[in-house]
Amino acid sequence: MNPIKKLLLASTLLAGLSLQATVTPVRFYHLGEDDASASNRLVATSSADSVSTNALSFTGAPKYWVEAAPADPVSSCSILFSTADQGSAAVVTNIDNVCLEAWASTGWRNTHVIAYNGNSSLDGYGIILNQTNYLAVLGGIGTVATVPCPPGYWMHLALVCQNGTVAFYTNGILAAITNATPNPPTGNLTVGGPNTVAPFVDA
Repeated sequence: MNPIKKLLLASTLLAGLSLQATVTPVRFYHLGEDDASASNRLVATSSADSVSTNALSFTGAPKYWVEAAPADPVSSCSILFSTADQGSAAVVTNIDNVCLEAWASTGWRNTHVIAYNGNSSLDGYGIILNQTNYLAVLGGIGTVATVPCPPGYWMHLALVCQNGTVAFYTNGILAAITNATPNPPTGNLTVGGPNTVAPFVDA
């Protein structure tokens, strides 16, 4: 199972693709702290979006977990996803000047969605766990970056799309950059779910 904590999808105005940027959140899921029913090991049914009305709705039985990224001092919990658990909300249509970021930790070695905006086969962009690596993926285009994923270790992951480039950051450090533009996303914004390991996600 894998925990995921804090999921932010933001419109960005970046200076030289640095993470030191002006950020306007489009969606912000804290995955626990803003959820009235959050309690350790309790099944999560939805997670509030702190900047809009687009709550994540969960299927399966993801659980609130009192575990969070140590480097994230404002967070006290995460959501634990197994292979059958998934969160979804309306897709975000932005493909330029946009950043998708999450804290993630994994224990299993499989293939799981950390966060994906769109249809991973055809369009959109997202971060996927594939065995021992995190992948930055553009649907219909392919994998644009691969970074190792140490088991049980919390990592901050950020995928930034700006002016025909895609950059992938891990723990605030640029891991890869390439020339690409995502295909306009369709479908849903997804956290966890089929094609994923059981990730903890922390927003």
